[in-house]
Order: sequence, then C-alpha cells, then structure tokens
Amino acid sequence: MSSDTREDGVLEYFTLAIRARAASYRDKAAQLREMGEPEPIRSLRYKLLDLSRHFEELANRSARSGASPKFGNRRESSDP
Repeated sequence: MSSDTREDGVLEYFTLAIRARAASYRDKAAQLREMGEPEPIRSLRYKLLDLSRHFEELANRSARSGASPKFGNRRESSDP
C-alpha cells in the first residue's frame, strides 16, 4: 500500500467522522428545538432554544472544519 493511498484513507476516515459528528449535533439541535418551541415556561424555553443554537453552531463549525478532504485549514508557512 502506498503512502498516498494510506493518507487518502486516513483523510477520508476523518472527513466522514467529522460529517457524522456534525449530523449528530444537528440532530441534537433539532431535538432541543422541538422540546423548546412548545415549552410554556419561558425561562426553560429560552434555555432549550439557546442550547439548540449552540448545537447548531457546533454542527456548522464541524462541517466547516471537514469541508476540505485535504484539510485545507492548515496554512503553509512562507517562512524559510
């Protein structure tokens, strides 16, 4: 197995894991939103909806970090 093939496999694994994590966060956000929207107690409703927004943000951050299969977030240093 070549080094490139192995690296591609590892990158694919991490990309899939990041996508799965983002999907899990989105599911949790939806559950919290479903609980919060009809909640009659205002303080509890706000807390549930706030948690939902936090999980949605986690999902968005996870999705952005895994957007590039080559992990384009890394910056090459231009220093010698």
